[in-house]
Amino acid sequence: MKIASKNILLIDDDAAVHIYHKLMIKQAGFNERLVKSFIIASEALEYLSELANSAQEKLWPDYIFVDIHMPLKSGYDFVQDYLDKGFDQKLPDIYLVSTTRNPSDVEKIESIDAIKGVEVKFLNKAFFESLKDVMQD
Repeated sequence: MKIASKNILLIDDDAAVHIYHKLMIKQAGFNERLVKSFIIASEALEYLSELANSAQEKLWPDYIFVDIHMPLKSGYDFVQDYLDKGFDQKLPDIYLVSTTRNPSDVEKIESIDAIKGVEVKFLNKAFFESLKDVMQD
């Protein structure tokens, strides 16, 4: 199986989600060393700011998965801050992730062009494999 070399950023306040998603990402054939994860969304934004101001452009995420409902900064707030910082010139596929598919979340997400979609936790191996299939088309 060919290993996919895509940078993935995980943002979720639940450490168990990181462990599970990293396992699914690895099983789907992505290079696990290219996965970066953060419990706090503002720390992920700091990381992206550092990347934007460095010569490490190749580390910019191709995919960002961010929890919608986090205590300090919601997934919506993260995306808005991402865009406010001017990162939209380097727009990866951003997915908001939640434990439920709340119709109000879906409606709000559809109003934000930068968001690729909303997915229900836990993302499984088949979901990550579908991303690889899109990459190969």
